[in-house]
Amino acid sequence: MTEKIRPECFLPFPEWSVPTKEEVTALLDMSGLTQKQAATLVGLKDNNGRTFRRFTMGETPIAYAYWFILCQYAGLSNNYKNI
Repeated sequence: MTEKIRPECFLPFPEWSVPTKEEVTALLDMSGLTQKQAATLVGLKDNNGRTFRRFTMGETPIAYAYWFILCQYAGLSNNYKNI
């Protein structure tokens, strides 16, 4: 399923490309988390998942740290071999 996410979304921050809303949605699907659960996982005090809803709607770009944590949770840590 990682074919739905561009390889440049798995690079260290200086070379990282911000994921599209479709890529954020694909990663959430891979993780099995709801938007609310993802917000809790990354430490957001967002009790209804509103922040992740903004990411998946393309209103706000996801922060690298949130993306990285979700990748780790979804078991995609092997994609970050160069870090």
